[in-house]
Amino acid sequence: MKQKIKPTKYITNMKYFKYLNYLFWHKWYVMLECFDEGLYWRGIIHDLSKFMPNEFFPYMSFFYGKKEEIEQSEVGYFKSLKTGNDKYDRACFIHEKRNMHHWQWWIQSNGEALEIEEPYLTEMICDWVGAAKAQGHFLQTTINI
Repeated sequence: MKQKIKPTKYITNMKYFKYLNYLFWHKWYVMLECFDEGLYWRGIIHDLSKFMPNEFFPYMSFFYGKKEEIEQSEVGYFKSLKTGNDKYDRACFIHEKRNMHHWQWWIQSNGEALEIEEPYLTEMICDWVGAAKAQGHFLQTTINI
């Protein structure tokens, strides 16, 4: 007797592959941007923490699970201070505090902002451009820092 595949299991697997596909494309475009700026190592290791379970699964569920429409700007940026999804908000907080290419990493607990150092400032811009490209927004960009 053949075992039937439950549709919910298929959908779960699909969101896994959809997010993994997006993540690889994001890393690819950021890597290309970083390479153009001479940041070879930063381009290779960019966003590796997104493969850790406490970031990967909340991001996957937020973007590819059942959800209401997510508001995005024309370049694809969507993150508000609070989305209402506690697991996703926590994963974003963890990601931003693990990775120095996020401006949030440079904000101290007392609210004071530190100056973003190189190469993280350039990587942050490469991240923005790479994220836009991974979402289908191909912008003309020039980085002059």
